[in-house]
Amino acid sequence: KQLLRDIVKAKTGISRAMSRMKRKWLNQAIQFCEAIGYDSERVRECKQIARKVNICYKMLTKSKAAVNQVKLAKAIRACEKIKYRSPLEHECRGLLFRVRRINEELTYGYPVCIEDQVRSVVAAADEIKMPGDKKLGKWRELVYGDYDTFLKSQYKHAIKAGHMDRAVRVMVRRKDLMIFGNGDAGTTFDIHKFPKLKVPLSWAKEKWITWGKSDKIAANMLKFQWESIHAPLTTALDSAEKERKKAVSRQVSAAFETIQKYMGQRNTSKMPQRITELIKDSLKNPEVRTEVYIAFIKQTTDNPEPEKIERAWELLSLCLSVFPPSSELEDYLESWLRHPDNNPNSDKYHCRGLLRRRVLEGADEKAAAIPQEQFEDVQKVLAKRVQPLRFVWPSYDKKSDKPSWADLKKSYLEKGASLKISKPPAVVIRKNENNTS
Repeated sequence: KQLLRDIVKAKTGISRAMSRMKRKWLNQAIQFCEAIGYDSERVRECKQIARKVNICYKMLTKSKAAVNQVKLAKAIRACEKIKYRSPLEHECRGLLFRVRRINEELTYGYPVCIEDQVRSVVAAADEIKMPGDKKLGKWRELVYGDYDTFLKSQYKHAIKAGHMDRAVRVMVRRKDLMIFGNGDAGTTFDIHKFPKLKVPLSWAKEKWITWGKSDKIAANMLKFQWESIHAPLTTALDSAEKERKKAVSRQVSAAFETIQKYMGQRNTSKMPQRITELIKDSLKNPEVRTEVYIAFIKQTTDNPEPEKIERAWELLSLCLSVFPPSSELEDYLESWLRHPDNNPNSDKYHCRGLLRRRVLEGADEKAAAIPQEQFEDVQKVLAKRVQPLRFVWPSYDKKSDKPSWADLKKSYLEKGASLKISKPPAVVIRKNENNTS
């Protein structure tokens, strides 16, 4: 009687286990049959199914631990083949989808290296402890390594992909980091340290008549002055031929006066003509460009009429949209633009972005053909040339314009929660009274 009851129990257990395809029930039913010595075709069929289910279970367990797309996909296919479903299988399906999405964004994003995409992918991979391949490893190095190296990589990939506006934005951030990231408040590139500046006293003595005030003139070499400039401020023309040196020096003097006149601190009735001449001379002669940018620094430093300074920034913005500074002056100008006293106007006129764009693209030779009469209203010219929205970092959190990796910004483990994604380091800009403003 007991044996009969056990056989009935065994048959019931096998039927239930095979109908539900539960690994635990299958193994328990087989163990019970073996314990009572019961064997039948149904029992043998149950053993085959249990063996396949146990294989699937091991595959699922190993693939889950490996967090590997190929292994997960293989395990899921094995489960589908025998129609095996379980909480573990369901979990692995979700994990496979997440891993697949991470790998998709990694594949699509690797050639372009967009910072928000890189940080989102790495955060999503880290959350599920996904080892990944060499590409993911490289992205992890970028996210957790030196930030300047990360920016270099972004810049290189942006250029290669033809994303010039992004390249400009990245380079602006790199310069922010370079100028202020080391905590020296930009003193490394103080304009007084520019190697091509003339020795102040030597420059002062180039003036025909100094009335014994050479020391005072020298001390004010990089400060505002009312009168015309008596000689170039740099040594850029020192090696030039005599005739060219004379001709370009006249252009330097004229450009300096144009800045004074545009600021409203000298009179003129031919402002559009003067601006056209400044642009053409600067495009033709790189030495004039260097002198022009240093002249802006000089005329906005200790200016007795502060209300006139904004006019200088307006003209500076125009110049930055046309021609770059020399490579030697570039970082000194970058530093000056970022000085706390200059930041408001620098930001208002988008000077940092304009400078990076012009360095990247080179001088805009076509600007020489701008009709002179258009310079009656420089602001209208700037409205066409500046295009400030090109300098704005896109927001990847807007609901109206989600990026392809938006789903990876949501936590996989904490449903509904936002994923904790690393942020770029903040650059603290400190005021330094010793820096030229």
